[in-house]
Amino acid sequence: MEKTFNIFSPSNDPIAQKIQNHPPLEPINMLAADKWVLASAFQKAIRRGELEVARSAGLSLLFEDKQMLYRRLHVLAVEDVGVGDIDLAICILAATGDAKTRQLLGGDQVVLSYLIERLCGAVLDRSADHMLSIAQDHPHLEDARWDFGRAPIKELFDQIKSTQLSLPERAVAAWYAAGTRQFRSDGLWSRQGDLEGLFGTYQDMGVDNTLLDACRLAIRKMRNPLPVFLPLIWSGFSQSTVDKVEEIDIPGTRHVDGVPAYALGGHTRLGKRALREFLRQCEPVRKCLERCPSDTGWQDTSDVAVFHVESALVKRQRLWDGFEDLKTLGIEGDVCRNGLKPEAVADLLAIVRENMPLLDNIRVEILEALQPEATSQPELPLEK
Repeated sequence: MEKTFNIFSPSNDPIAQKIQNHPPLEPINMLAADKWVLASAFQKAIRRGELEVARSAGLSLLFEDKQMLYRRLHVLAVEDVGVGDIDLAICILAATGDAKTRQLLGGDQVVLSYLIERLCGAVLDRSADHMLSIAQDHPHLEDARWDFGRAPIKELFDQIKSTQLSLPERAVAAWYAAGTRQFRSDGLWSRQGDLEGLFGTYQDMGVDNTLLDACRLAIRKMRNPLPVFLPLIWSGFSQSTVDKVEEIDIPGTRHVDGVPAYALGGHTRLGKRALREFLRQCEPVRKCLERCPSDTGWQDTSDVAVFHVESALVKRQRLWDGFEDLKTLGIEGDVCRNGLKPEAVADLLAIVRENMPLLDNIRVEILEALQPEATSQPELPLEK
């Protein structure tokens, strides 16, 4: 991997100069929505490559809650970009690391404008998110979760290096090595880790120091283990005999006053309301969920299925050896965490996909009902 960004000295870096020369975002087309909806619209628009929605949502969120915006960008760099464009992932983490760096690069609106434009045209890879779901929830990894949870730390480092194990098995070892007391999981045993020892193991595996520094920075900014997996994924990707880009046709969505219906996702108050109503009205989905051992997890299982049918879609994704297996197992682990059998996942996703127009109608009704309460669009003060 070619080093393209000096995380600690951005003022002399060629990428930094490109950011400094980039035109800032203008305060136009601001969206009247709460910060949770704005954050959801921002990340999903980037996955879809929808530049104007991403600009409007990003600038609106900058005005509404700057720290939430940068937290979302940190997550996005690891969760959505990853090895799809590893230099861009590093650039995002470096450029948004602190206020001083952003000021050196021209200020928030300049940095955000540059990153959004890059992101919306980028090739993405969601393997880190799939890796987390597999390591934590997939039934196929139950033995690894049990065995590695009690293994000595040096043995874990050896397992991480082992090419005889699958990437998901090595990810379980990496999670334990990082420490599940710091990076908690309901599916893994609680134990102390050795984070610097883990990064030393990655260094021994040939992972570039620039990527490791970026992941250290991401760990300080995030509250989940996704940055722990990225060097491991990079080691697998760098050995791949396949490297292709797949363009995906993503169905369009309806908008209400500029807010896309897909912004009402499972991490928003309005999205939770829409998803509850969707499950109540959609008999085919409920019929499929009867395969779960109890109905207590129906709502969560339905919500996660919607996420993978719609919210997780990316316009351009990188294909490499093992990617399809990671994606399949990751979706299964996520959807099956309430007891649905892996073999039933494909049927549930197909039924949800077929009934997405119903969910869109519900979301539009919710958004339209809010319009009389919406205030005029706020104006963003110009940066000095």
